[in-house]
Amino acid sequence: MNKIYRNQKGFGIVPILLILILVAIVGFTGYYVYNNNKKTDKNTTNQETSKTTTEDKNAGYLVINEWNVRVKLGSADPTFVTYKITKEPSTGYESVNLYLKEIVTSNTNCQSLGIVITRTKENLPPASVKIDDYYYGVGGSPASCNDAALDATRLEYIQAKPIEITKAN
Repeated sequence: MNKIYRNQKGFGIVPILLILILVAIVGFTGYYVYNNNKKTDKNTTNQETSKTTTEDKNAGYLVINEWNVRVKLGSADPTFVTYKITKEPSTGYESVNLYLKEIVTSNTNCQSLGIVITRTKENLPPASVKIDDYYYGVGGSPASCNDAALDATRLEYIQAKPIEITKAN
C-alpha cells in the first residue's frame, strides 16, 4: 500500500490537468455560443429594424390635433411652429393662429407668423378645403417684426405656398 508521509502537501499532477482540461472545455463552449449568438443578433436586429420601421404619415406637417387636420407649410420645417386656437363667440367660427416656437425666438413681437387658418361649417371665403363637416381656409396679414434675421426665418413660413390642409393620419 501507499505510504503516507507526514509533511506531504499540494496537489498531484493529474488533478491539475483535469482542472485545466475542464476550464478549456468550458471556455471553448462559451466562446462558440457567444459567436453564434452575435451572428444571430445581427440578423435579428436587421429583420426587426425592417419590420418595426414605420413611416410617420404626418412627418413634415404641423398637426392640429383638436381638429384632426394637418398643415403642410410648403417646404418649411413645421417642427418650429406651434398654434393657438381661438373661437369667435358671436359666429362660432374657429381659427388657428400660427406662431414660431420659443426655441426660435423669445421675442413675442416676432413669434406670430400672421397666418390664420379658419374652420367653419359654411363655405365662406377664404374657405378652400372641405374635410369631414368643416371648411378650412388660409388667410392673415403678416407684418415685419423689425428684426432682419427673424423676419427672414418668418418669411420662409409666410411665403410657404401652397399651404396644404389635409386630414391627419
